[in-house]
Amino acid sequence: MELAFLTEAIRRYYWMIILVAVLGLVPGILAGGGGPPRFESNAVLLVSPPSQSLLQVSFAGDPDRYVAGQLSVLRSRVLAERVADQLGEDYEADAVAASVRFVREPETDVVTVVVATPSAERSRAIADAYATLYLDQLRSQIEVSQQPTLERLDADLAAVREQLTEIDDQIGDAIAPFLGRDPIPTIDQVAPGLLSDKSILLNQFAELQSSRTELSSGLRVSTEIVQSATLPTTPLTSSRVPLLAVGLVAGAFAGLVAASTAARLSPTVLGGPQAEDILGYPIVGALPALPKLRPGAHVAFGELSPTATRFIESLCVRAEATSEGQSTLTIVVAGSQPGVGTGPLAEVLALRFAAPGTRVLLVEAGRCDTGMGARLGTEMVGVGGRSGSEGRIIPPGESSPGMRVMTLGELSALSSPMEDGSVPRRPDVAKLLSTASQDAEVVVFNGGALMESVSTVQLAWRCDAVVLAMPRNQQIRSLEVVAAELSGSRNVLPVWTDAVSRRAARE
Repeated sequence: MELAFLTEAIRRYYWMIILVAVLGLVPGILAGGGGPPRFESNAVLLVSPPSQSLLQVSFAGDPDRYVAGQLSVLRSRVLAERVADQLGEDYEADAVAASVRFVREPETDVVTVVVATPSAERSRAIADAYATLYLDQLRSQIEVSQQPTLERLDADLAAVREQLTEIDDQIGDAIAPFLGRDPIPTIDQVAPGLLSDKSILLNQFAELQSSRTELSSGLRVSTEIVQSATLPTTPLTSSRVPLLAVGLVAGAFAGLVAASTAARLSPTVLGGPQAEDILGYPIVGALPALPKLRPGAHVAFGELSPTATRFIESLCVRAEATSEGQSTLTIVVAGSQPGVGTGPLAEVLALRFAAPGTRVLLVEAGRCDTGMGARLGTEMVGVGGRSGSEGRIIPPGESSPGMRVMTLGELSALSSPMEDGSVPRRPDVAKLLSTASQDAEVVVFNGGALMESVSTVQLAWRCDAVVLAMPRNQQIRSLEVVAAELSGSRNVLPVWTDAVSRRAARE
């Protein structure tokens, strides 16, 4: 998405972003806050698999499957019930399970038992019970897993003892006849087979005894309590600030998406970049506020605000640069739609050109919906002078130039006179420009809405410059139509203006 488009969308629909961001705060506001203070106790466990080594080694790296499995044991309902049973009748398994959580340090075998309840003693008791009962459970599991093997080894040892007893009895019986002799023969001389069997049984008995000793003493619980349950002294603060912050950020982002979507679907031009893309010409700027020109009230160019003066000066320089050395500069002020203030804009342009020694003609060429209709006709305006009713050009004073004002019909009658004295229905634009150029060095046409007058469209094709007045809420479709009509014009100067209502235009 283009940055310029996003910026214009924010500028136009900032209220939407603010509204959605405020709505994002609602969950945080409605969320429960305050309530009784809660005390948090922590017990730290080092969870390691059973080991045959007396040296405890803790590894850091990939997540340990054994630790992951033991976390499920810690969270089990069975362990919660055992904790509740050990602590007494005041403790319920559901409440105990709800008050505890287990936090594993990333990349380690360290697990913290975190218990939060309204009582500091209660929190420590539950955390301590969880740690000790969990270790007891591990030991019981190891004992249960070893017991069948130990029982089998004990049975084998008993059987070997019985066999040894039988062998000893047989050896006694075999040596008994030789007890009165001197010397007494050895057992390997009397019964060498029995001696071999006894040696085999003794070796077997030693191996079984060694296995039992290794099993009973070698495998041990490696998990241990690193830190006993703490006694909290300061209650936790129940703050909704994080939830509110998350809601605000999420709401602002959703509002930005909504504003962008609304801008994409809007039928009006979003801003300067979009208008420039449609027209193919850069926007000159925004017309500053001008004095309200009423019938009989005349304003000198020097009486405008400094901002308006600089803007009109810049606009006139751009327009005059298109004359290409011609004796007469022709400018048409047209609107992209009705009621955009083309009248005041055309008048201040004419006032700017009306310098001492410069003849300016201001022609009302469009419909009388731009605020000039009541001042046109035979009315003459002199910069710094007075209005009159005789003649067409006010004689300039010592320091005041003259400016002639007429309607398109009057200019058409001069350029193409009819025998009956009527005004031509379809004036010849070429003759209009030729006639206007005879007695004026600068001709400014107030064309009104471009697409409401054939003469204005033809003037836009032939005049040196087209000053296009556009409202801020310009319709995209109408601007596309205007752009198609102005595609052959030599110089188009788009200007943002404040749209006026038709009722205000008639006042």
